[in-house]
Amino acid sequence: MTDKPRIRVDQKGTIKAVDGVVFADGMANVITGLGRANMKSAATRYVPEFDGHERDNAYRASTWYRKIVNIPAADAVREWRAWQAEKEQIEAIEAEEQRLGVRQVVYQAILTARHAGGAVILVGGLPGQTMQPLNIDRIGRGAIRYLTVLGRDDITPGQIIRDPMSDWFGQPEKWTLTTDGTSLDIHPSRVVFVNGRTVPGAMRRTGELWGDSIWVQMADSIRAADNSAGVIDALLHEAKIDIVRIKDMVSQMASGASEQDYIKRWTMVAALKSISNVLMLDGEDEWSQKQVSWSGLPDIARTLITIMAGAADIPVTRLLMEQQKGLSGNDNGSLRHYYDSIRTIQELEYTPALRPLDEMVIRSALGQRDPAIWYSWRPLWTLDEKDQAEVDKLEAEAAEIYGRSGLVPQDALGEMVQNRLIESESWPGADTAYDAAKEALELPEVGEDEDDPSAIAPEEA
Repeated sequence: MTDKPRIRVDQKGTIKAVDGVVFADGMANVITGLGRANMKSAATRYVPEFDGHERDNAYRASTWYRKIVNIPAADAVREWRAWQAEKEQIEAIEAEEQRLGVRQVVYQAILTARHAGGAVILVGGLPGQTMQPLNIDRIGRGAIRYLTVLGRDDITPGQIIRDPMSDWFGQPEKWTLTTDGTSLDIHPSRVVFVNGRTVPGAMRRTGELWGDSIWVQMADSIRAADNSAGVIDALLHEAKIDIVRIKDMVSQMASGASEQDYIKRWTMVAALKSISNVLMLDGEDEWSQKQVSWSGLPDIARTLITIMAGAADIPVTRLLMEQQKGLSGNDNGSLRHYYDSIRTIQELEYTPALRPLDEMVIRSALGQRDPAIWYSWRPLWTLDEKDQAEVDKLEAEAAEIYGRSGLVPQDALGEMVQNRLIESESWPGADTAYDAAKEALELPEVGEDEDDPSAIAPEEA
């Protein structure tokens, strides 16, 4: 058995065998043009589209682009976050988030980053000079005055710090905010940067800080879906066309017959038909109808929408807000995968980006930072009442089995069940009820209070 010969194709398309030299394997076919310079797909190139005006116009006018931008941003903050700390601390942090509108600000920042390629949250009321690094421990209770979302057209990054040993590696040396002809330089520690879609290595190669808008990736598929709807709409006007043949029409018009005479005549014919449902024609006129065939058009439109939804990482069910057809009547699998992808983005992108803001908000709420405070993103996928009741039943049975077996101490098991009921949020008011019950159990009984006259021992009375 001999080894297959290695081939080389020169610029003229001539195939030459080269012995003793190893080339990359590939397929080529002289007859079909596969793998050669005249192959149709050889001219295909990927060209990113950075036209900001076209992107903004699409957000205003496109059937799909606005939804594709807004839906994942809204879903990312829909259930928001669950803080883990002492009850008083949680209440203070949530009250501070409510005062500053943190949830709404984060939604606007994510939305702006997806649409424009990046966003900056400007934090007002921080101590110290704006161009000096922030001493975060100097943030006192209620120090933050406002949060403002700025797009890439509103604030300008300075030169990117390229020293890998710097705490601010990859961040600009400063941010410059220009308003009413005046410029304000801001240290990167005083702003929160939420980037758009980033290209690995692009920052190091070009020095560009901002990411890409999702429009760069979605433009072609969105246009294809919008165009298909436009084509179908145009065909609706051509769905049924009346065709009338008039003897000697061209010669009559050439001899001086007025165009208005023909318009008036056929307007009257149409009026008579609409009244009596009878078409009245001259004996030598001919009438027929031409109808458009809709076969295959809905499938093509649906395919283009599916491709677009796949490029956007949004299930068709979520994008169209429709009930999936079929035996099951739902699309729980696709929605769960979608929510899992949102959760991944929350943990890998939004949590690190929002960490500086969270540190500021915690100190503004409490006056100090308790290292035991943390949070988790609440799950997007929630069970319906029937499924949740089944889960509660199974967990209750498991707790009962552990209690009877003695494998888990009763006090520890009770604490775990209590935490599970509170964290699941399936039993409203569970935390308040537990606190009230605990306070009732800790009330002193009559005779135990030294300040109570009735507590005097009998022999001392």
